Amino acid sequence: MAGPALTLPVAVTVFPKDIPLLPRSWIEDKYTNLIHYAEADKGGHFAALEQPESLVDEIRVGLRSLRGALSTAPTPAPVGVEGLTDAAARRNVQPNGCTK
Repeated sequence: MAGPALTLPVAVTVFPKDIPLLPRSWIEDKYTNLIHYAEADKGGHFAALEQPESLVDEIRVGLRSLRGALSTAPTPAPVGVEGLTDAAARRNVQPNGCTK
């Protein structure tokens, strides 16, 4: 697979009739922080239409895995207005990232 490896938490469910059907080894190589991997019994590219219950269950399991992964990660310190760079201050960027 082309492109850089992703380090953010990723949950993957492979549906057997999806195109392309990627091998688990490729997924693990690209997503270095794979927190959940599953193979569905049936379904394909349109899993939301073909197997909605299975897809929802997998999304829930993935999010539970993410919650567990995040609970062990260090919490970043909050950044206020004083954390803005000079360039951001010159652009009148508010603490929420919006411009004035």
